[in-house]
Amino acid sequence: MLPVRLPPLRDRTEDVPVLVRFFVDGFNREFRKHVQDVAADAIDALQRHTWPGNVRELRNAIERAVLLSEGNRLTARDFPMLRPRDELPTGVTLPPAGTNLEATERDLVVQALERTGWNQTRAAALLGLNRDQIRYRIEKFALSR
Repeated sequence: MLPVRLPPLRDRTEDVPVLVRFFVDGFNREFRKHVQDVAADAIDALQRHTWPGNVRELRNAIERAVLLSEGNRLTARDFPMLRPRDELPTGVTLPPAGTNLEATERDLVVQALERTGWNQTRAAALLGLNRDQIRYRIEKFALSR
């Protein structure tokens, strides 16, 4: 076996547009979506991102964006990891008396599954998870349709 050394994606920003198109095309087929274009602002932002997870992280970001897209064009807004942290909505405030984290997690998983008609891939994307992680939680909480 011959080892091949490939620099990290952050050092190969010229590869980002090609990889984006490749992943969009693949996810269009897999999820029966019709994303035809990725806006220039999104490509620019994707190229500026440091991609600590390399190509796998880019792939996951494109998968989430395609899954959740409503139209046929992705913009920078479709990639929450590109927004500054202070722009991201937190949406959750810890009550003064505290909370039951397990119950909150279960409730969010149930809401995501119901919102997506129990499509595990789409529910996982809504929660920022992958399919294995949502399946783990379905088993953990003994959820069924």
